[in-house]
Amino acid sequence: MSFSCSFAVHSTSACGVSTRYPDRRQFFPLNSCISDVKAHLRELQTTQSCVASERELILARVGLFEEDGEDMVICPKHRALLGIKYRPSRKCQHPLHGRRKGKISRGINLKMSKQIKETCHGDVWFP
Repeated sequence: MSFSCSFAVHSTSACGVSTRYPDRRQFFPLNSCISDVKAHLRELQTTQSCVASERELILARVGLFEEDGEDMVICPKHRALLGIKYRPSRKCQHPLHGRRKGKISRGINLKMSKQIKETCHGDVWFP
C-alpha cells in the first residue's frame, strides 16, 4: 500500500494487508468497525463495559480516548493488530514493566490505559 492509514503514526509497522482479513486490500473507514467486542474483552479477561464497539476499542488501544474517529481510516494490518482480531503477546506489555514474563492473562481496563498514557507520554502504542 502506498498510502498510510490514520493509525500508522502510532505504530512501528507500516500499513499493509493481513492474513486475518485476506479478502481486503483497501482501508476500512473506522466507522465501519462496528463489531461487538464483549466476547473479545471477555477472552482477554478485562472489563466488558469500557468500550462498546471495535471502533472504540481501536481508538482506545492507541490512546485516542477523546476521538470519535469520524474521518479516520484503518488498513487491514492495523485493524488486525488493534481490533477484535488482536492476540496478546506472551510477555507483559506494560511500558514500565519491560518485556519480562508476567501474568498475560490479565487485560487492562480503560482507566489503566489512560494512566499508562499519562505516565509514559509515548507516541508509539503498538508494534
